[in-house]
Amino acid sequence: ALDLRHVRYPQPATRVDTVDRSNPFFTFDNAVCISCARCVRACDEIQGTHALTMLHRGFASRPTAGGSALTGESAGFASSNCVSCGACVKECPTGALIEKSVLDEGTPARSVRTTCAYCGVGCSFEAGVREERVVRMVPADDGPSNQGHACMKGRFGWTYNYAPDRLRRPLLRQGREWVEISWSAALDRIAEEWTRIKATHGPDALATISSSRGTNEDNYLFAKFMRCVIGSNHIDNCARVCHSATVTGMMDTLGASAATNSIHDLDLAKLILVVGANPTESHPVLGARIKRAVRRGVPLIVIDPRRTELARLADVHLQLHPGTNVALLNGMGHVIAKEHLTDAAFVGDRTQGFDEWLNLVAGCTLEATSLVTGVPEHLIAKAARLYAKSGGSMAVHGLGMTEHRWGSHGVMALVNLALATGNIGKPGTGINPLRGQNNVQGASDVGCLPTFFAGYQPLTDPTLGASHLAVTGRPLPTARGMKTPDMWDAALAGRLKTLWIIGYDVAQTDPNLKKVHAALNSLEFLIVQDLFMSETAKLAHLVIPGASFLEKDGTFTNLERRIQRIRKVVEPPNGVLPDWQVVCEVSARMGYPMQYSHPSAIMDEIAQLAPL
Repeated sequence: ALDLRHVRYPQPATRVDTVDRSNPFFTFDNAVCISCARCVRACDEIQGTHALTMLHRGFASRPTAGGSALTGESAGFASSNCVSCGACVKECPTGALIEKSVLDEGTPARSVRTTCAYCGVGCSFEAGVREERVVRMVPADDGPSNQGHACMKGRFGWTYNYAPDRLRRPLLRQGREWVEISWSAALDRIAEEWTRIKATHGPDALATISSSRGTNEDNYLFAKFMRCVIGSNHIDNCARVCHSATVTGMMDTLGASAATNSIHDLDLAKLILVVGANPTESHPVLGARIKRAVRRGVPLIVIDPRRTELARLADVHLQLHPGTNVALLNGMGHVIAKEHLTDAAFVGDRTQGFDEWLNLVAGCTLEATSLVTGVPEHLIAKAARLYAKSGGSMAVHGLGMTEHRWGSHGVMALVNLALATGNIGKPGTGINPLRGQNNVQGASDVGCLPTFFAGYQPLTDPTLGASHLAVTGRPLPTARGMKTPDMWDAALAGRLKTLWIIGYDVAQTDPNLKKVHAALNSLEFLIVQDLFMSETAKLAHLVIPGASFLEKDGTFTNLERRIQRIRKVVEPPNGVLPDWQVVCEVSARMGYPMQYSHPSAIMDEIAQLAPL
């Protein structure tokens, strides 16, 4: 019908039989490839890694990775700079690039929309299920935070759900041995020990540390348990050792402790300032977005002692001495003030204390700042001018800013720059902390803090107290609780007798581990609730298995304050309860029944008490 009479390729024409299995998560079969180059474009334009290219011409053309084109080897992905984000696999229309999990277990029969449980970006995924097992995670094209992109962790790092060493039964320590016990016996034991310790030593002898990987609903119930059953505010979460400095710094300067802008604003920014963060590794989807902005010509300033990937791409890299963030930011403020680069209208209408800031930075001369920070004077001045003159500068900061003694002061200094130049309160600007864990924002939002109730409401607010009593039937404790470091001191002093930790490996990740280990070992009864036998769990008296994010319903709050659903994809291992149900069971045994049919009912209660 098409009058095709001649084929110009030699017959029989076949594709080169090349199969690359060197990537740990997916394979490439050239025989199935149609050389559309979608994988190459995804790697270049979405991820910005440039690990793939097209080799040869005509019928022989094919995508290749790394040095395989030169060496003739089939292990191209292993020899390349591929970061295993999976963008190429997602874009492949033929299955030439395909996940090994799908090859091993078959294509999914159904999919469930959920949210990733790794970092604070909050990527949306379609979890593919076959025979009640997850076989694939594909980033959702309409995901508000990730827009169809993902990183290696979210795309392929879910197989821990089926790890053979995952905890499946409660374990009670008897001497040096672990003994499996029933769920009923484990819950009874918690209630008995905590009732005994509260009666003997009072509510100040009990404390909890909640999980920034748990849902908002899990965390709210844990806080409610402490306030309504134990009668104290001795609850904290891992924000204490990461972004509590951000909470303090932003609350004192802006009155709010969360990001001022959305992730989408990165696409609107006219300049991006990255302070003490390495998002291409810690928040790869957001890091890829910054790299795309740089390719569009958006100026990038990086403040970091290390020469990170973004630092190599930056227009200005301020490679300061560790711990000198405050001096450097105030030195930039000196240039902005001296050269009258402030936004007078914004400052006059929307700020207070501007004259005090001017007096503060007046003494932070370029010479003095350079001497303290080790950054050349001309680079400090260049960065300050770029930030102030861009017409829309957005700042993002990470743990390099917050995890040291002057973390809060560094955040305040950064906020002062934004306020002085009017780079806040409009699209493409603002102060945006890169939250580490998937729900560290939410855990703090719903009240897992010793100093605030849900919604960062003061514990001494009489209106809140009345509402709390009306909804929960119990008075709201008003005395400030123990922060995590206070708990270690109290345990070593013999005042803290028992601690319940959910989904947080303090014995592995907290600072001053010798002190942490000594404090944990001094407790009468340590409960750890987790997926695996973590370093903290090894020190416990009772270990409770946890349910993963793929096995429960609820919500996470990402770094841009977006509350997103997670949905149960598969059932947990036989008998394992989600965290919120464990807390409800123990609470009922201690005389305070908390009856919820679904996590949505818990969220309804949060909405009643915390108008976030």
